[in-house]
Amino acid sequence: MIAAGKAIKKTSERQEKTAAKAAIFPQLSVKYFSLSLALLLLVSIVLDRLIIPALEDDGKLVSSSWSEEDEFIYYWAHARNKADLAHNPVWHSRLWPVPEKSQKAHRILVLGDSFAWGHGYSNMNDIWWRQLARELDRRGYKDVEVIAAGMQGLNTRLELEVAKKVIPRFKPDLVIWGYIPNDAEEISTQNAESLDQKLLFRPHRKNGVLEAFKGLYPHLSYQLLAQREAYLRKTRSGEFAKENQPNWVFSMLSGENWKRYSKTLDNTAEYLNSLSIPSFIMFLPYECPGKIDFAEIKAHYDRLFPPIRKAFEDRNVHVVDAYDTWIKAAEGEENLQKKGVLWFGINPANAHPNTWATHAYGSHAADVLEKDFAPILGTKSSKSPTQTSIRVNDCIPPNLQIQQNDNKIVIVYPAKKSDDFRNMPLRKPFIELNLETPINAKEISLGGTGLKGASLYVTNVDGKKHFDNGEMFNLGQKSGSWLLWKVPESHGREINTISISANVVGQSRGLILEIKN
Repeated sequence: MIAAGKAIKKTSERQEKTAAKAAIFPQLSVKYFSLSLALLLLVSIVLDRLIIPALEDDGKLVSSSWSEEDEFIYYWAHARNKADLAHNPVWHSRLWPVPEKSQKAHRILVLGDSFAWGHGYSNMNDIWWRQLARELDRRGYKDVEVIAAGMQGLNTRLELEVAKKVIPRFKPDLVIWGYIPNDAEEISTQNAESLDQKLLFRPHRKNGVLEAFKGLYPHLSYQLLAQREAYLRKTRSGEFAKENQPNWVFSMLSGENWKRYSKTLDNTAEYLNSLSIPSFIMFLPYECPGKIDFAEIKAHYDRLFPPIRKAFEDRNVHVVDAYDTWIKAAEGEENLQKKGVLWFGINPANAHPNTWATHAYGSHAADVLEKDFAPILGTKSSKSPTQTSIRVNDCIPPNLQIQQNDNKIVIVYPAKKSDDFRNMPLRKPFIELNLETPINAKEISLGGTGLKGASLYVTNVDGKKHFDNGEMFNLGQKSGSWLLWKVPESHGREINTISISANVVGQSRGLILEIKN
């Protein structure tokens, strides 16, 4: 009986312990916890891989994909543009040589900073001085050349140094000096030598726990880190506080900075007025106050530009303001209304002006030239512009091996290295061929012994708006070594870029691209 009692007691104790464990970790709770964890992981994956990229593609937010792409575009811009402040600040490249003596009757020089250098532009023809050249050509002025000089980060003081080097050497017939709001910055100690970047390393990903998390959730982690950085800026510096506006350019128009800039204005005006050729300063508005509010944008520039205009005009410098043309373009830009404030920038991760804005600058400058400087433009041709031959004047990667003749281009397709290909907005590797002048095409063929298949994409210059909004039209994916695409009439006119995503195997990587009008 005693033994039986002990056995019963032990059994009861085990049951009590089991019941206690069950009370602490009931099976139903474990199941709910596991289910909740799985659901949380699923939601985070959907958010990271589908929702955030979709919002990014729609222009609603900046994500890691475009930020990384923008870093590569910046690297490629340095690789293609051979300009340097010490020797030759004029924009020139392997596919866009600029001789000292113009091959046309008239030459216009555009001076500037990153707006002239092309920060953020995968296609040099989207830079505003190239938009001016195309606009003049479209209007019938065939014997005038537009060149540019400058570097990202220059202020007016350093641009004056550039002008003194370039104007005597390249002998333009007219100078357009682009001015953006931060050109008045004088406090920094930057100089021409510090802005000549001799070594620029390829973008790369860092290692570590944080990067491992980014690899698992690249888009979600980017958004979380961006929110954290914005919070830190707000709490530490009050950057976004009402009494401390994030637009710091207003501070340049007073105090010590304005005192120094006034001397720069004196020197700039003295130099321009000493030239035997005409010139004018052109204001290039581009900033947005964080939302699409045209009344607020107008108020912003009504405060910013008048003091600068007066300062230049008091020194007998001719000033042109592109604001009205720019804001009219903004108000009529459907993608800006549809996609939101990020469409002010050339890509979602770069605030330099989009193509609708660069064309507005070029169009406004063309209006001024026609009205006030007609002799510089020469005789206007009455013939409609027709382009029958294809010429690539820019490409990514910039070192792409390329030969071209009339409607045929021979390229060596790069090996599969991520640094050599564009990726956005297709989200797959591709090369980009940018055309000096848009062409019309009915058929595009691509062939090579090592070619196993390819997808072809084109962008077009809008026939009414006269600029390329960057929308890539997919002509389709085909398999084989010799491929032919029929181009729909709606996308066969004024083709501006041709992009290729190809599968090339073996040592024979040469491809022949041919356009048929």
